[in-house]
Amino acid sequence: MHATDSAVNGRVIVGWTGGEIRPDAVARAHGPRLAELLTVRISEGRLSAGDRLPTQADLMKEFGVSRNSIREAISHLQERGLVVTHHGIGTFVAGTAERLAPLRDADPDGDGACLCELQLGIESEVAALAAARRSPESLQAMRAALLEFEQAALQGTDATGPEERLHAEFGRACRSAHIRALLEQVVATLAPRWRLHLAGLRRAERLRHMQQLHARYARVVAAIGEQDGESARLAMRELLASRSPASIPDPYLPG
Repeated sequence: MHATDSAVNGRVIVGWTGGEIRPDAVARAHGPRLAELLTVRISEGRLSAGDRLPTQADLMKEFGVSRNSIREAISHLQERGLVVTHHGIGTFVAGTAERLAPLRDADPDGDGACLCELQLGIESEVAALAAARRSPESLQAMRAALLEFEQAALQGTDATGPEERLHAEFGRACRSAHIRALLEQVVATLAPRWRLHLAGLRRAERLRHMQQLHARYARVVAAIGEQDGESARLAMRELLASRSPASIPDPYLPG
């Protein structure tokens, strides 16, 4: 799914190839959601490493939000390491976008489908390798990340951090540095889309979606724990199929 966003008649519109997220009043685009919109711009290279972010005044004008919302959004980006602020100069995009540029370039349609296919091809086998090669320590780390994801799923809060850690532990358990590095880059490129999708769901839908994801992750971790490679492979394929652009309906930003 390729994202574009603009302000039209006082409303933020986030469009996607093959559909459109319904517009939300700009005045309700608070800090966390604004942070996700800016994250997508960075992930897709519309804001590149070293680029200066628009000034607070410009962002306030574009999105129709308060200065506090702008500061909150920038704080979220700083916590993720996506931007750095030099006082008296401005806020600049960190090196993340530059590091992920080759993967974006390999996704010519910009809709994430190519990266999802790459992840499916790699990580299904990663799960099988992890089942065969995992150590007690790596299994414990997976279970800890799964518990963090479960807690976020129950509360309906952002679980992208624990989710990224789960994928990192899958890669670590297969004991291949090259596979692990590539997998981490794919996940880091797709994660902003996951966040934006969740941000567009109402609370009940978000809770249901996250609980379904938790159940799928739990099956992967259980199969790896039992060292059942074929079950791990199938469970991972089911999980990743539910993460593909075609399986995710176009959400709207909640009010």
